[in-house]
Amino acid sequence: MTPLPSDERLNAFVDGETGTRESGEILEASRTDAGLRRRIAELQIVRALVRHAYARALGGLPDPTTSARPPSDR
Repeated sequence: MTPLPSDERLNAFVDGETGTRESGEILEASRTDAGLRRRIAELQIVRALVRHAYARALGGLPDPTTSARPPSDR
């Protein structure tokens, strides 16, 4: 049985920082390991949340709690 990649390697995989061989090995292992697929999905979600938070902090996304609403027709 092949040991699971470390979180460090999985984060590198999710970030596209692993080489072709290592990426292939992780993909191959994920085909038969539901736990590995779940962990990769969790890391992808975390990555998306972090990117979203930094984009908002740097002015790239509007803050939905303060964004202007169109005037209502009265």
